[in-house]
Amino acid sequence: MKAKKIKTLGGFFFLLLCLSIECQNKETLMELLKKGDLEAAETFCMKQSNKKQEDCFRLLGETCFEQKNFERAGRYYEKSQYREGFDRIASHYFSEKNYQKAAEYYKNGTDKAKLAQTFGCLGDYYRDNGNPSAAKKYYIAAVLEYEKLIKTFNYQWTVANDNDRKRCIREGDKFPKSEKETSNQAKLAVILKKCAGYCSRLEQTCIYFFCHEEITEKVDYSRQKLKNIMATHSETRTTFYKGKRTKRTPQKIKRTYLYEYQLIREKPEDEAVESRILLKKNGRKKHKENAQLKTAYYKHEKVLFGPIGLLDHYWQRFYEYKILKEEMLSGEKTVVIEAIPMYNRRQNTLFGKIWIKTDDFSIVKIEWYPNSVKNIQTINAIAKAYGEMPKVTFVSEFNKERNGIRFPTRFHIEEAYINPEGKKFVRLENNVIYKNYKFFYVQVGNIEYHN
Repeated sequence: MKAKKIKTLGGFFFLLLCLSIECQNKETLMELLKKGDLEAAETFCMKQSNKKQEDCFRLLGETCFEQKNFERAGRYYEKSQYREGFDRIASHYFSEKNYQKAAEYYKNGTDKAKLAQTFGCLGDYYRDNGNPSAAKKYYIAAVLEYEKLIKTFNYQWTVANDNDRKRCIREGDKFPKSEKETSNQAKLAVILKKCAGYCSRLEQTCIYFFCHEEITEKVDYSRQKLKNIMATHSETRTTFYKGKRTKRTPQKIKRTYLYEYQLIREKPEDEAVESRILLKKNGRKKHKENAQLKTAYYKHEKVLFGPIGLLDHYWQRFYEYKILKEEMLSGEKTVVIEAIPMYNRRQNTLFGKIWIKTDDFSIVKIEWYPNSVKNIQTINAIAKAYGEMPKVTFVSEFNKERNGIRFPTRFHIEEAYINPEGKKFVRLENNVIYKNYKFFYVQVGNIEYHN
């Protein structure tokens, strides 16, 4: 059956001019659209290949959208992989307060903030119409969707997102909790209280130690054409070719550093002071006191105190926590929890997953989420230039224990990019190993440890 003729063709013909199909085929498609024969137009599109076929189906989707034939428009948007088209359909249903249909299309679209908002509206609808179980379900779904956005690399979080997320949390908490939810809530409360106690001990501990800090930094400059958007700190090396002196920039650089790392805090009220002596650079012996970190891209400091910003009693008010699972890690029984900021703020925005020992509630490992990285704008610019998705791994491990305090053994960053085919390109990797600890004292309260 022939579809209704299109009344407004101007915008479509402009889009048609941008299609990647040949001129003769464009004329054929234009004639079919003038006649409103979508069945024949669909058959025509099926005969195209790759990008031409996608462009063709996108045009059919736009045609059906203008005709308010949203179901068919959605089919064509799916064939053309045009996700923004689903957002357009969802927006129409949202404006008509048909939130169920809006959610259905937002799930396939790109505007996940709007999906979260729609789930919240569904929660309101079912709450007002006496269906508490459905209302609770959608409030939870809204919160989970907002949490995904917080964890999405470089998502531009807004005050509106903050307000609606907190509203959905409040509304969801008004409904009765299941036995499992009550049990998890009680278990989480104990974990957080014990972790706050650990952080308090860590803050009050008088410490004097030194260790070796081995750093390996690998940088891949093979995509150096992007140097205009990033500080590459590239190195030139002098070489000889056919007796002539020349300079070249290596595509891949590996730098190694060995420091003697020292951390001292003589009184609980004092600020901890760290210092370094550079012992080796790229395998060559050095001796430079009060040395600065030589790493080109990522700096780290006072890794020992990383847990405080996530689990200290003061900072807990700024986070939502949940238990994810229990797991054996390096022979230790741990519980894994997640910390998500209650709202976006400029300072102390670190957040992620935390592995906690179940016997003493000390922190074994933290996996920071990518949005915790400070130079997020640079990474996003690189990803945009590559046309790929960034994947950043950012991990702290604490496997050295003295007097109930766990000390860092590894700090690792990997900055990678994933292309549409799923292939990973690692642009930069920093691996920091702490070993050969020498403790002069680790004093918590009246308990003191001497080496």
